[in-house]
Amino acid sequence: MGQAALFLEKREQLIVAAVAVIREEREARLANISPSQWGQVEREVNRVSAEVVIRMGLAMGLRPSLMWRRAERRVWGALCQRKV
Repeated sequence: MGQAALFLEKREQLIVAAVAVIREEREARLANISPSQWGQVEREVNRVSAEVVIRMGLAMGLRPSLMWRRAERRVWGALCQRKV
């Protein structure tokens, strides 16, 4: 790969990463939490309260009832699929 092609590839990666940073910043502000805390929650670094989860979901346009219902299906669906 030539230097020009590498530059273009890295440029595209940089743009994608910058858009992700902007989105995280916007979503964190909408949820009224810090961008750092938003990232930590997504990476499962720290435990998080239900209140913060609800605020994050609302910032993403999710109704709390729908969010919890979908989460519940994942948890109980996984448990029901386990063989005893």
